[in-house]
Amino acid sequence: MTLQPGERVVELAAVSVSTGVVAGALEGAWAGWLVGGGWMMAAAGFFAGAAVGYAMGWLVARHFYRPGDGNTMVVRVGRESLPATLRAGLFGGILGAMAAGVLAFLVPGAMLHTLPLLGAALPGGALIGAGMACLSSLA
Repeated sequence: MTLQPGERVVELAAVSVSTGVVAGALEGAWAGWLVGGGWMMAAAGFFAGAAVGYAMGWLVARHFYRPGDGNTMVVRVGRESLPATLRAGLFGGILGAMAAGVLAFLVPGAMLHTLPLLGAALPGGALIGAGMACLSSLA
């Protein structure tokens, strides 16, 4: 199964990085709002979570989808690509959101909000990852 010039493809590394960024940013904003109680803390958490989500998505992409020879893994756009994009999206989304939730524990007073922080990270990261993976495989 080879690709022909001009075929539309989905880069799996990009899916994992982008879902990590979005999930980390949203979890970071939630954590900032929950711990700090204001818009400034939510904005700071948004950007910190996006940075942590990017790092986690990049680690997933580097480990699973970019071998050392400089190539990257791609799949054709369509229904057949859904299992591969779901795996990439879930890895990036869940790890990005969980890392942002754990990062929030560096803020004083965050230990009081352990259950809401980590309880929102896992399903939130999974929903964001699955949603973005479905969009990327069908777009």
